[in-house]
Amino acid sequence: MAGMEFIIPLLRNTALIPDELKAFAAYERVVNHNFAYHKRIIYYAEVRQEKYGGCKLYAFYDSERRQYLMENYFRKIQDKDGVVPDELMPQVTADTAGFGVSILLTSLDAPAKNIYLDYKARWAIEEMFDAHKNALGFDMKYEASYNAQEGWAFIEFLSLLIYHKINGMLIDSDLIKALNVKDVLFRASTITQSKTSGSWKVCNMSKPLKELLGNLTVSVEPLSS
Repeated sequence: MAGMEFIIPLLRNTALIPDELKAFAAYERVVNHNFAYHKRIIYYAEVRQEKYGGCKLYAFYDSERRQYLMENYFRKIQDKDGVVPDELMPQVTADTAGFGVSILLTSLDAPAKNIYLDYKARWAIEEMFDAHKNALGFDMKYEASYNAQEGWAFIEFLSLLIYHKINGMLIDSDLIKALNVKDVLFRASTITQSKTSGSWKVCNMSKPLKELLGNLTVSVEPLSS
C-alpha cells in the first residue's frame, strides 16, 4: 500500500499498540490531547510504531460512544429482572474494557482531529450499506426481469436515503439511545387521514407521537386528492 492514502481501523488485539492504551481508562493519561466532535470531547494518544514507516497510529477515546455500547451490552446480558448475574461480572470487565476506543493506522500526514473526522465520515457510509443489507432487507431474485430489478433498486435507494435521514434526526436530537429508525416508522405507521367537511385532516396522532415528531422537528400535513 506504499504511496496510497488510507485510514485503517485495527482490532483491539493488535500488537501495534500497548495493552494499557487499549482500555478506555487510558484516556486519563492523555487528557491534554483532545478535540471537540459533535459537542463532545474526544481524547487521543499518538503511538510510536516502527513496522509501517511513515504511518501514524492513534488511539481515540469517546466516552459517549462507550456509554452507548455499555447500555446495549448490559441490556443483552441482564436477566428478566434487569440484573447482571454475579458469575458474569469477570467477563463483563474483560468485554467492556475497550468500549469507546478506536485504533486507527493511517498514511495521511494530518492532525489527529482531521484523521478522526475523515474516518467517521467514511464510517457513516459503511453504516448506510449495513442498514441496506440488514435493516431494509434487499432481496431481489436474480431471475427477475431487468425492469423489475431496476424498479426495485430505485425503491431501495429511496428507502436507504429515508432511513439515513431519520437516523440522522435521531442522532441530532439525542434520541438514538432510546429509539431506532424502525421504532419511528412503526409509531408513525398509525397516522391516517380522513376527509371532513370537504377538507383532509390528519388522524390517529397520539400525544406521545406528536412529542416524538416535535423532537425530530417533523411536521405532518394531510395529502389532498
